[in-house]
Amino acid sequence: IHLMARAEKSTLMFGTADKADRLQASEGQQSGVADTFFGLSGYSRLAFATDGELFVGGAAGLGRIRPAAPSSFEVKSMKALADGFELTFTKPVDAASAAKAASYEVTQFHYRHEVGPGAEYDFDGAANKASALKVAAVSVAADGLSARLKVPGLRAGFVTSVRATGVRSATAQPLRHDTFFYTLNQLP
Repeated sequence: IHLMARAEKSTLMFGTADKADRLQASEGQQSGVADTFFGLSGYSRLAFATDGELFVGGAAGLGRIRPAAPSSFEVKSMKALADGFELTFTKPVDAASAAKAASYEVTQFHYRHEVGPGAEYDFDGAANKASALKVAAVSVAADGLSARLKVPGLRAGFVTSVRATGVRSATAQPLRHDTFFYTLNQLP
């Protein structure tokens, strides 16, 4: 189980697939992905129980989070490419849904760390906005376990949000978590 905190939004990131390949180095810069488990905020203490459950505590109270069933349909990994991203799934996808560019929404934003509450900024520097990018093409692997998204216009130094709301498994399951954030410090 992998746990990562996005300090800029105080959002707890938690996944059940093997996340060892979540970081990627390019020209000495580390980039990586996180998927949202909950929109939890205000939690400052985390501890795993012996049964694998996660206790979270803080100003918002105490919570207990159970890992997803191993049979859930999720994105196992997300890898940056020179022209987009490769998503690897825990189960084979329905090729028709995964091959549609419209099944994905991609945006990029920059987050400035400030003394007060921060804001997201688009390519033009407008606060509280993200820049939308078009998925030009998608190719699905023959085994259905991965999809390559071609996304023109990706910029290094921005957080990339990918929503895969239209993707279904070969058995018609939606993704358990359909939104991912990739900090793209450097294009590979």
